[in-house]
Amino acid sequence: MTNLDELIAPYGAEDFLGAVWGQRMEMLPGQPDRFADLLPWQALNDILRRHRLETPRLRLARGGERISPEDYTTEVQLRRGGSYRRVRFDALGEQLRGGATLVIDSIDELYGPIDDLAADLERVLRERVQVNCYASFGVLHGFDTHWDDHDVLAVQVHGRKRWRVFGPTRAYPQRRDVEHPEPPSGDPSRDVILSAGGVLHVPRGWWHDATALDEPSVHLTFGVTGATGADLIAWLADDLRKLDIVRQDLPRFADPEQRRDRLKQLAEAVASELSEPETL
Repeated sequence: MTNLDELIAPYGAEDFLGAVWGQRMEMLPGQPDRFADLLPWQALNDILRRHRLETPRLRLARGGERISPEDYTTEVQLRRGGSYRRVRFDALGEQLRGGATLVIDSIDELYGPIDDLAADLERVLRERVQVNCYASFGVLHGFDTHWDDHDVLAVQVHGRKRWRVFGPTRAYPQRRDVEHPEPPSGDPSRDVILSAGGVLHVPRGWWHDATALDEPSVHLTFGVTGATGADLIAWLADDLRKLDIVRQDLPRFADPEQRRDRLKQLAEAVASELSEPETL
C-alpha cells in the first residue's frame, strides 16, 4: 500500500478528488488484510519500545478525558541535566485494558510504509499530510464528539471501529476563525462500522466520534491540511511588499478623496495578482 489510488479504490484519484474529497463522508470497504502491512502489531510494539515518545506526541485518553502522563510514565533524569518521561509498559498495558485509547502523533515519521503512503498523498494533493495512530482494546471512546480543521482519511488497519458522523454545523470552519461551530443536535447522519481494510473520509468541520468494539483496534488518520482563501490572502500580503504602495504608510489623516484613491490603488494591486491563474 504505497499510493492514493490503492487507498481509495475503486475510485480513481481524479474522480475521488472531484466528487468526494472535502464534500461528503464516504466509506470504502476492503479486504480485512488490506492494510495489515501498513502497521503490523509488532511494528507498533517496536515503535513504543525504541523511540522516546513524550506527551503530547504520545498520549492516552478515556471517555473524552486525557489521562495524566504520571499514570503511565516515569521521569528519567539525564546525566547532563534535564529529564524526560519514559513509558512504563506495565502501566500502559493496564490503562489500555481499562479502555484507554493510545494516540501517537506523526507516526509517519517513525515507520517507513506509512511514510511512503503519506508522501504519495502529499505528491498528489500538494498539501501537508500528518498521520496519527489510534490503538484501543475496549468499548470506551477516547475522545468526545468533535470536528477537525483538516480533511481526514481514516484507515482501519486492525479490528473495527464504530463511527458516528453528524456533519458540519458551520461551513469550512477553522481553528483561527471569527466564530466557532455549535455542537450538533439530534442523531448522527451516519452511524457505521469501519472494519479492517476499510477507509473512511471525513471532511473538515464534520462532527464525529469513534468507538472501538471490545476488540483490539488500530486505525490511522491521514490528516490533510488544505490551503484556503485566507492562506492565499496572507501569502499575498507578504508577496505584495515588493510594491512601494503596499509598504507605504496608510493616509489615515488625509482627506476622504486621498483615502479613496489609496484604497483603489491597493485593490488594483491585489486584483492584478489574483487575476493570474498561476497564483494558485
